[in-house]
Amino acid sequence: MLDRPAIDLTGLKGRFDIHLEFATIDSLDTGDASVPFVFTAIQEQLGRKLSVATGPVEVHLIDHMERPSEN
Repeated sequence: MLDRPAIDLTGLKGRFDIHLEFATIDSLDTGDASVPFVFTAIQEQLGRKLSVATGPVEVHLIDHMERPSEN
């Protein structure tokens, strides 16, 4: 949904059940300003901030490929 991975640097452990209201692509197209964009919603409703940064990501490299045999 954010078009890139999110890296958790909060240090908070465990699972949390949260309810977050934010604008979807459809609501942005209609001009509905009553629901905030996801970055604003996270900051206002959860007290957390998403920021763009570089960090390590897992990469899978395929270095060879062959068609399967007929066997």
